[in-house]
Amino acid sequence: ENLAALRSGPIKATRQEMEEALNGAMSDMQQLVLRQMLEQVAQLNKHVEELSVCITGQLEQPADAVRRLCEIPGVGVVAAQQIIAELGPEAATFPTSWVGVSPGKRETAGKSKSNKSPQGNRQMRRILTQCAWAGVRTKGTALSERFHRMVPRMGAGKAIWAAAHRLLEVIWIVLHRHESYKEFVAVRSPLAAAKRLAKLTREIQKLGYQVSVVPV
Repeated sequence: ENLAALRSGPIKATRQEMEEALNGAMSDMQQLVLRQMLEQVAQLNKHVEELSVCITGQLEQPADAVRRLCEIPGVGVVAAQQIIAELGPEAATFPTSWVGVSPGKRETAGKSKSNKSPQGNRQMRRILTQCAWAGVRTKGTALSERFHRMVPRMGAGKAIWAAAHRLLEVIWIVLHRHESYKEFVAVRSPLAAAKRLAKLTREIQKLGYQVSVVPV
């Protein structure tokens, strides 16, 4: 009965079928091995419960930080708890290079050789990537607008890294400055708008059309 109760989700057999299959003669050695395995499972479950109580107690203090992180598009409660576990509730130092989501720069004799990001903290890279994908799928957010603006120029793979980098900057501001997340959409500077307009005008002229721009 104890063994049948330990069946996991992928096992299709019912508990009754498991009990019938396990009902039989076992040697002393088999009984010893099974007893030791059950003791190991019980000990591991005890460790999990102890760690869960400890983690819950630790997270009661930065509860406000978890709440503020959850206001960021793409960041859920579990992700917020993991971020705090890695960076701390106040993110004392800016962790871009340590995390490994900022582009690297390797030059030799003035020539750029590589722009790959450093390896960094794998756990944080995984969390940020997952949060970035969730964030860019949230319509009407600055992160989504930034991602879709960069995809045509650099592809989805590099664009999501840029989004993860921006997300890390926002996370640091929220934690280090004890601020709530404020949604914003980037406003183009007059110079950037002029360059954009000139580019679009040239593209339309290449198609054989005359362009006349009138401010609204």
